[in-house]
Parts: sequence; structure tokens; C-alpha cells
Amino acid sequence: MLPVRLLRAGLLIGLLLAAAVAGAADWAHWRGPQRNDRVSEDSGWAAGAWPPKDPLWTGSFGLGSSAPLVVGGRLYALGWQKDREVVSCVEAATGKALWQTDYPAPRYGRFAIGDQGFYTGSSATPEYDAATRYLFTLGIDGDLNCWDTRAKGRRV
Repeated sequence: MLPVRLLRAGLLIGLLLAAAVAGAADWAHWRGPQRNDRVSEDSGWAAGAWPPKDPLWTGSFGLGSSAPLVVGGRLYALGWQKDREVVSCVEAATGKALWQTDYPAPRYGRFAIGDQGFYTGSSATPEYDAATRYLFTLGIDGDLNCWDTRAKGRRV
């Protein structure tokens, strides 16, 4: 059985995707377009249409607490799997994998002191720069990386 954290992450991704594909603005930063946890679209809450009954798709991008980004019809996610941090890019509308890259990383940061039951894998949300189309990630152990989204995630 999947841990509750993974199930919640899958549900969150499904809900974000439903909003993203329905014409919502790009979600290129942590906390949204204006970094304030707000979007201009109607959530459907008052009409009883929230949460959506059927998400478009669900997926797993590994362990962690990182939030996904939705930019230009693509979803970017950072997670931890099998001793590696994994950066994934999928079509937001379908969940179809476009590219994936990874690098060695511990499951817990090297200075974890008794908080291993609370933190697992990546926790920093990636950052997208529209001018360069670079994706920046900060890993569990402090690895700051830059990825070229036009070159299938090639490290810059």
C-alpha cells in the first residue's frame, strides 16, 4: 500500500492538472503565478464542482514534498527514487512522459538529525525562468541545478 503522503501527492497533481488544462494560467512558481496561492479562475466550489470527480490522470514522481509546476502545457516535478533525485517533464493534459533526468542523492539530507520520519526526498519546489526556459531545482542535500527545458532537461 502506498504511503498517505504519496497518495495525497497524486491527488494534488491530478487536481492541479484539471485546473491547468481547463485554461488556467501557468503555475511557474511556488504558490502560483503571483506567488500568493491564488488564481483568477473560478474553482467551482460554490457550485459544488470541487473537487473534480475524475482527475485527468494521476502519476507518481517519487518521494518528497516538492510541489509540481505547470508551464506551457508541461508539468515539471522533482522527486526521489532509488538513491537518485529525479526531474520529470510530462504533458500536463495527458501525463505522457516527455523527458526525465536524474542524479545521485541521499534519501535524507546529510545533516538530518532525527527528522527522517518527517522528511523524505526533495522538498524544494522547482523554479522556472520564462526568459531562458531554464528550470532550477534545489535537492535534498543542497544540490542546486539548472536544466534546459528545450533540450530535454540537459544540465546547464
